[in-house]
Amino acid sequence: MAREQDFSITTQALGALQSEVNSLASAVLQNCCSLDVLTVQQGGACAAIGDKCCFYINCSGQVETDLHLLKVKVTTMKFLAVLVLLGVFTFLVSAQSPTTSAPADTYPATGPADDEATEAETTAAATTTTTAAATTTTTAAPTTATTAASTTAHKGILDLPKWLQDYLKDKVFP
Repeated sequence: MAREQDFSITTQALGALQSEVNSLASAVLQNCCSLDVLTVQQGGACAAIGDKCCFYINCSGQVETDLHLLKVKVTTMKFLAVLVLLGVFTFLVSAQSPTTSAPADTYPATGPADDEATEAETTAAATTTTTAAATTTTTAAPTTATTAASTTAHKGILDLPKWLQDYLKDKVFP
């Protein structure tokens, strides 16, 4: 918000300076014409002034181009800020909402003290236990399928990109 305000103030100040430069250019041109009329007998204003004579060149086009480039950069910065905030928001939302729910008192066969069991393995083992208890009168096929799913469970921190998982494992949780 402060950058937008600074940019707006800077744009207004540069615009005001540019309009003053344009009016100065008009005044210089009028003065040159007046001097030419007065000094036409002597060969013009440049001949009368000598080596100090020069022509004023207005660079307002360059100033306007630079202002446009500044506007583009500010717009790009705003867009990148929105993308960063959107990425952080998506990460926080994915961290808050679990993909499956399991009873709080169920653990895999290794028990709650096993530090290497990930959250996905715990959830898969709890699902296996629940399925096995519910299907005591049926065949063992559903239990076997669930057990196979628990051994192939994703072993990542939430579902983050691999590079971020590696970073978190090495740097944050050594």
